[in-house]
Amino acid sequence: MINILTWFFLSCKRYLRRLAFLLILLLFPVGAMAFQRVEAREQNQVRIAVCSEDREEGSLGQVLAQKLLEYSETSGRDGMFEFYLCDTAQAVEGEVTTRRAECGYVIYEGLRERLDDRDIKRCIGVYSAPSTVVDRMSTETVFSLLIEMYDQILLERYVAGGAAFDGLDGQEGARERAAVEAGELYQMFLDNQSTFRFEYETAAVSVQGAGEARESAYESVFPARGLAAVYVFTTGLYGAVTLCQDEKRGLFLPLPGRLRGACRFASLAAPVALSALSGLAALWLSGGMGAPGRELALLGLYVLAVAAFSCALKGLFRSGPVICCLIPFFIIGSLIFCPVFLDTGRLVPEVEKAGRLFLPYYYLRMF
Repeated sequence: MINILTWFFLSCKRYLRRLAFLLILLLFPVGAMAFQRVEAREQNQVRIAVCSEDREEGSLGQVLAQKLLEYSETSGRDGMFEFYLCDTAQAVEGEVTTRRAECGYVIYEGLRERLDDRDIKRCIGVYSAPSTVVDRMSTETVFSLLIEMYDQILLERYVAGGAAFDGLDGQEGARERAAVEAGELYQMFLDNQSTFRFEYETAAVSVQGAGEARESAYESVFPARGLAAVYVFTTGLYGAVTLCQDEKRGLFLPLPGRLRGACRFASLAAPVALSALSGLAALWLSGGMGAPGRELALLGLYVLAVAAFSCALKGLFRSGPVICCLIPFFIIGSLIFCPVFLDTGRLVPEVEKAGRLFLPYYYLRMF
């Protein structure tokens, strides 16, 4: 047992002397941390400037601008957009030009009158940076809040003058009271979210199929765990190639026959264990690490599984060049069919079945 452990640590020392291998070990966790920090900055809310040319207090333009400001305050950091007010259209244009804002909206004067005249194409102006991709998404938010308010006006107007309420004409002020009540009911059902609506979810996708609802979560952070699983798997295949070369050079011939098999396995497991430590560091630095005990236990089992698989692959083909040719197949297949970037297997059963052919699938399914 002591000889096997000695062989394992000597093999680790041997791999650490390889500059390229050592650089990859160090760069993976550093890269994971860097990507995580970049994503954290990119996940900040998109700033959008808003200006209302309606100066009259209580006008639809002023109310919409205030509504957009409240939207940012109520959604907080979970919201995608941060709307803020500017005094003039020139100020909005300046904010967008200097890229302090990704895009901007100018609510033109007489918004209520323009909507009443159905002049919807010239009621709100949009300023956007040439390279932006969020102007259309934010436009949906702006106009959804506008319609949310204007629908109430249309409802009250319909109750106050529509033919469906002609029966109220005999009662003095009945139509006005009914219109006010209709507006209050509209606001009540809007506030308690019992009205029909669409919502965009960025954290999860809900899928309805085969009579049951299934939910698939998509992480929007750097996929450190998935890449670490593929990295460890690839290192095991690389270790199998190196083991073939070592056997050809007769590295294990001086060993007693009873130790050769165990020392071969220890030699192959050495780079896998080192890459696992690098992957564990990447998880910790990127903020994706769970309970340490569980992480170490599952990663230890995965290291043994990768080493055993690579050893079996080496025994099956007994050729380093052949295993080298198989490495791209295993890498690409693991990245596509295993839940590394997206867990598409929960949406498409065929993808999940294909993922079972690759070892990282089973490790990633444990989380």
